[in-house]
Amino acid sequence: MLEINKKYAEKEMEVSLPLFMIGFKDNIKDKYNEVVKRHIAIEIILNMLIGKSSNLYNELYKEGYLLSQPDLEYEFGNEYSHVLIGGQSKNPQKVYEKIAEKIQEMKNNDINVREFERIKKKIYGDYAVEYNNVADIGRMFTSDYIKGINSFDYIDKFNEVDEKYAKEILNEVFKEENMALSAVKGKNK
Repeated sequence: MLEINKKYAEKEMEVSLPLFMIGFKDNIKDKYNEVVKRHIAIEIILNMLIGKSSNLYNELYKEGYLLSQPDLEYEFGNEYSHVLIGGQSKNPQKVYEKIAEKIQEMKNNDINVREFERIKKKIYGDYAVEYNNVADIGRMFTSDYIKGINSFDYIDKFNEVDEKYAKEILNEVFKEENMALSAVKGKNK
């Protein structure tokens, strides 16, 4: 079931700055055969969309809408899968709107091959660095094992992800009708 429960949810809590989480509900048909390749493509897309070196991140940061680099995640299990973008913003709705606009722009245009390859190499480097830390290896292998994945599949599947596949995933996963915003705002004193 891909329908989302609510497009927007807001809560007041004791926070110094508003927090937000933008989610995209996903639906993987063949989890074992598809999830690793899909995960790699989504990581690349997220970094192109709002990663630290992206134009959108720099624009939102300079304009004061983002207070730091957002967390970018793809979560999945036997019964669920979703993309999450979370962070701090004085105006979560504006961040949501800008991300939706950028996604539409990415869908309407060809993927920038140079940017795609640069980010793909960065993510591959991040994977390689994880293999240099015993704690990271333990966390990664345990998490992947529970999900039924061989951690080495990430390295093996990496070259199968090209800009054509990434564009397919962009169009399939990053749909506005599957997008929701949750915000936590500070209590008025």
